[in-house]
Amino acid sequence: MSLNFSEEELKERLRSNPDLSVRSSSAMKPHPLPAFASAIEKRKNKYNAQRTEYNGVTYDSKKEAEYAQLLDAKVTACDLSYWLRQVPFDLPGGVKYRADFVTFEQVADTSLYDVHVIDAKGYQTKEFKIKAKLFRAKYGQEIELV
Repeated sequence: MSLNFSEEELKERLRSNPDLSVRSSSAMKPHPLPAFASAIEKRKNKYNAQRTEYNGVTYDSKKEAEYAQLLDAKVTACDLSYWLRQVPFDLPGGVKYRADFVTFEQVADTSLYDVHVIDAKGYQTKEFKIKAKLFRAKYGQEIELV
């Protein structure tokens, strides 16, 4: 059984029932998406973070890329020994936390390093707050937010 709808009827049905989707087969002429669908496609992510490339690496947000640039400047100025990005940490309960940055700063006249775990956040989610508490409990260190 085949149903035929005008473009306006299809748009109205899609608006009133978001579970419907526009599909086409190779034998059928693809139906144009309604105007509101293109607005959905343009949305970057739910926090409106803009993926940004710096030094050949794509970062999840502009803030994260800018902080990587700052860390590179600190390494160049010898204020920082080195840094790593997207470092995974195992947390209790099989949970994983992936830090945006981990920095290593050598303590003067020693072979020891001061280690900082850093997350570039514009918004603290409920999930992040839980992971930060688990991280503190396991590693005895706070996650620094920038």
